[in-house]
Amino acid sequence: MNALECYQQIKQRLATGKPVVSATVVRTKGSTPREVGAKMLVTETGSWGTVGGGCGEADVLTVALDMLSEGARGTRLVRVDLTDQLTETADRICGGVMHIQVETWSGAGNDLDTLTTPGPLGIVRMIPLVESQEHTATIVGQDTATPVDMEAPCRAVLEKRRCITENTPEGRIFFEFVGDRQTLLICGAGHIAQPLSQLAKMLDYRVIVIDDRPEFASTERFSTADRVVALPFDQALPSLDIGPDVLAVLVTRGHRHDEFCLRKLLHTDMGYIGMLGSKRRVRAVINNLVTEGFTREQLSRIWAPIGIDIGALTPAEIAVSIMAEIVASERGRPGGHMRLPPRSP
Repeated sequence: MNALECYQQIKQRLATGKPVVSATVVRTKGSTPREVGAKMLVTETGSWGTVGGGCGEADVLTVALDMLSEGARGTRLVRVDLTDQLTETADRICGGVMHIQVETWSGAGNDLDTLTTPGPLGIVRMIPLVESQEHTATIVGQDTATPVDMEAPCRAVLEKRRCITENTPEGRIFFEFVGDRQTLLICGAGHIAQPLSQLAKMLDYRVIVIDDRPEFASTERFSTADRVVALPFDQALPSLDIGPDVLAVLVTRGHRHDEFCLRKLLHTDMGYIGMLGSKRRVRAVINNLVTEGFTREQLSRIWAPIGIDIGALTPAEIAVSIMAEIVASERGRPGGHMRLPPRSP
């Protein structure tokens, strides 16, 4: 559950007159089961989402239910230490520390109208990490005047679409990105596109598949995709709203379609462009684009051949390789092994 979906559910819940509590991972240290920004909602009748499961989540649930029963307002901070009981029976095997903000929602004055309509570029919710009886968050967008001390972290959050916690002159603040899911645009609807679409949905991307062959680009073959467009590429691409929140994977059936899509996509500000193909095919496509006048800077945006080298052979394995590279690039990581060297005797 991302932040936007969380706030949409909160708004729907409050419309029924029932209070709700949100729990958000705002800080982590060491190995933890969930990342900064992970969210969970709690009501008297159940919970949605997760902040890690096990004993740590049970501690958070207890605090949330107590706040609901007491009619408490504002926020509380819960520290979940997973380092003190590294036993499987305790269900605390990650060995890190999480700080979780638990926040009550009821009535008016909660900024939910703004939080549920963040616009295409998203907004930032700045939350002081102190216990309080009131909502003390500040909302900042692309065109909003931002305090000088907050400009850099707000800009980083909007550009990377990731939540961060920073120490500022005003104290420790959680900068939460609120925006729609990123979109994975799959150009080509062949045998690799199918597992790629399924895997992208599992990773919480909005998925669009385009192809000029209706027998391939069909909802029957791509039942999990959010949108399937069966049109020639020169008609399909202009029909899409392509911005920084869109990532493209080119798995078309030939050079001609790859080159056409690249010509169009390189003139956009989309976040990622990857192309499948052998090194020979990639070189041929790049050489053609160089001849047409595309600059080195433009061409450096292309990830090709796409994917992390895992020895992938089957369509599903190739899809794993592609999505692994996308996740690594989004996280700013090299995508190498995490295996520790063996210990000396």
